[in-house]
Amino acid sequence: IYVCDMICLARRSSAPRRGLRAACSRRASLFSQASARPGSLLTVAPSPTCVVSKANHALSAHPTGYEVPATKKQQKAVRLARISPDPADDGGSHFSRQLSSSFAAQVTPGEQRRWAAAASRFASTFDSCAKMHRRFGFEQDALRDIHTQSLKSNVVLEVRHALAPAATHHPSFARICRHRAHLIVYTHADLLDVTSAKSIAAWTKASWPASQCMFVDSREKRDDFTPFASLRDWLVGAIEIYGGAQCALTIGVSNVGKSSLLLGLMRDGPCAGRQTLGRGKLTHGAPSIKDLPGHTRALKEYVLRDKPRMWCLDVPGMTPPPDLFAERPQYWYSLMAINALEMPRWQEEEVVPEVCSYVLFALNRTRNFAYVKAFGLEGPVEDVWRLLGDDWVAGSVRFLSAFRTGKLGAAVLDDLSQPYQPFTFRDWSAVSSKQRKALSQLLPWKDTLHGSVDCAAGEPEGGVQLQGVGEDLSGGFLRDVDRPPTRDLDPSVRF
Repeated sequence: IYVCDMICLARRSSAPRRGLRAACSRRASLFSQASARPGSLLTVAPSPTCVVSKANHALSAHPTGYEVPATKKQQKAVRLARISPDPADDGGSHFSRQLSSSFAAQVTPGEQRRWAAAASRFASTFDSCAKMHRRFGFEQDALRDIHTQSLKSNVVLEVRHALAPAATHHPSFARICRHRAHLIVYTHADLLDVTSAKSIAAWTKASWPASQCMFVDSREKRDDFTPFASLRDWLVGAIEIYGGAQCALTIGVSNVGKSSLLLGLMRDGPCAGRQTLGRGKLTHGAPSIKDLPGHTRALKEYVLRDKPRMWCLDVPGMTPPPDLFAERPQYWYSLMAINALEMPRWQEEEVVPEVCSYVLFALNRTRNFAYVKAFGLEGPVEDVWRLLGDDWVAGSVRFLSAFRTGKLGAAVLDDLSQPYQPFTFRDWSAVSSKQRKALSQLLPWKDTLHGSVDCAAGEPEGGVQLQGVGEDLSGGFLRDVDRPPTRDLDPSVRF
């Protein structure tokens, strides 16, 4: 409105440049007086030069600059930031609740310096490709329902695992969160210390500047649920600010703690245990909790506040697409380590040691040597078989159990040195043969993909364009992910 007003004044004047400069000077003084008033929503953004182009007139504004009122979207973002709690300040209610028996405190400063020097000679990259995992047939219908419900809700609550903050971000949710209030909640904060939480919060702010984050401990075995009051107030305030349907859409990867988070909200509050059934009807109930991926298979609404009514929508967890794992295999190992993917039983002998090897690689990368004390080693090791011992089954169970229960300290698996790089779906006929080979291992029943890998076996890493393969892979492989395998595999296992 301000710029259009200036253009109209310039058109009316016989000297457009002189008329616009005079109008800008008068408006600048008016905006300065208005911004000095208490409660003003005007943003102070002075600029020495402001060029306005209209009708071939290049007109320069007053050199003192002027102040432009913020848009409604910016005003809502500012109000949401004001009510958002400090991510690293939880009052001792969430952080480090499982780290009391950690072996990290037993590492002396001298041992830390000596072992860090030894670990600096280890490999800096983890060279391995993703394997098969189970995919659920209900995910396609659930994803379609999620996109339908997102048209009604202006608040999105994305739940992630604190030990895998990058791997538990589904690339399909980027479009949903782009134009809505994006609230990120990291569960399993009991496995983090304040230093790790601050680094994750800084990485989140660098990757998603318009989003707000929070850390909670959503484990079921706890007596005091009052710390969830700040999260409830945060959600209620965001819904009131952004309007729309009085609903917060809860999304996330499988088995990261979405239902556990809602259970913590339901157990403490004015509407504890109340579930909506549509058309305003209510019933008593709580989210079902189970430490297995794919447990929640239907959309359910749980009341957050009664008058006026607000609710949270619990949705099934979504497994990331296979081409994400083919391009970034470390995400696959992170999800396997936190039990967010289900592997075939006949593949455990091959997969479990590799998952342990990736966890060991992540511990050495972050210079976390608590495993040296926990397993009685003389120093850090790079070979996982030296850690697991002769009985690899018992060693793997012990190692992964120590990792998931906080015995190895705050062990963040993802590399947070750089901001998150957005993932884009690609035409697999134009990528390298190495990535096509990795995708073929995830989709063994796609004969065209196996043929493209065989044809490109002697091609360079830059890839080769194959006739007929690009159209099939780019347009149909996402729909064919849940197709049962046609090869001679175990009929009792559906991938």
